[in-house]
Amino acid sequence: MSTTTDERLKVCFAHGGGSFAFWLGRVENAWHGRNDVIGTSEHPPSHYLGRFYVDSVVFDDRALRLLVETVGADRVMVGSDYPYPLGERPAGQVVRESPHLDEDVRHRVMRGNAEHYLGRRSGAGGSGAGRP
Repeated sequence: MSTTTDERLKVCFAHGGGSFAFWLGRVENAWHGRNDVIGTSEHPPSHYLGRFYVDSVVFDDRALRLLVETVGADRVMVGSDYPYPLGERPAGQVVRESPHLDEDVRHRVMRGNAEHYLGRRSGAGGSGAGRP
């Protein structure tokens, strides 16, 4: 099956992409082990990493670490959950305080990735390889 994609379309999922980082391994395993799960997908689910962004609103450093390791440091942008009262205050606090992120990744998540996403500059900073 051949599809055409429009590179101008950019998607960012709120709440750290929901449970995606936690179930990727399960659905990847199913794709490789069960033909009925493949459907029309030409590639396994992990192949599609890098086609979307997620925000950092996960409220926990351990979840942030998994998120960055799963979707890539170049695909996570700081979020706030604004205007909801349970949002992270101040926005980006978990990112700023995370002992698992180096300064390059911290900068990309706090600013560089959003600039790239919005077309404000040519790259997200760092290697752009996706993984921290």
